[in-house]
This record gives sequence, C-alpha cells and structure tokens, in this order.
Amino acid sequence: MNDKIKYYLEMTNRNRLYLIRKDGKLIGWITYFLCNGDIQKYIEKEPYEIIDDNVNGNTIYIDHLIGTYGKTYAKDSLQIWFGLKEY
Repeated sequence: MNDKIKYYLEMTNRNRLYLIRKDGKLIGWITYFLCNGDIQKYIEKEPYEIIDDNVNGNTIYIDHLIGTYGKTYAKDSLQIWFGLKEY
C-alpha cells in the first residue's frame, strides 16, 4: 500500500477527512490536524506523513485541501473557506 492510500485511510479512521459535496457530487476534500496553536511540526512534516495531533486542540491545521477547479466552484470554495474560519 502506498503512502497516499495509507494517509487517507488513517485520516478517515481519525475522522480528519471532510468531504465537500455539491448537488450530490464530490467536489473536494480536506484533511486536517487538531492542535493548540503550535503548527510548526505540521508545517515541517512530509506531505503524506501522519503525526499525532491533539484531540482536545483548539486550532485546526489544514493539511490537504483538494477541490474541483473552475468558475462554477469558485464561489462554493470561498463559502466553505469562510465557514471553516468561523468554525
């Protein structure tokens, strides 16, 4: 099993994978870690490396943000981003 598959399976098991849907279609996904403001170890990690996070953390570090590209989804992407900032 390659690193990408392991990464996404583990993030799914940790409930750290958020699917973005519109009109019943998958248009993107986000993986994230929880921490308490100290994001340095997440910045320095390899792209598909899974490291421990803080289940009780108060900060979300977005690790991967993958989405459909195009004018149709630009507004949706901004709405999702603003929603995450509010969260």
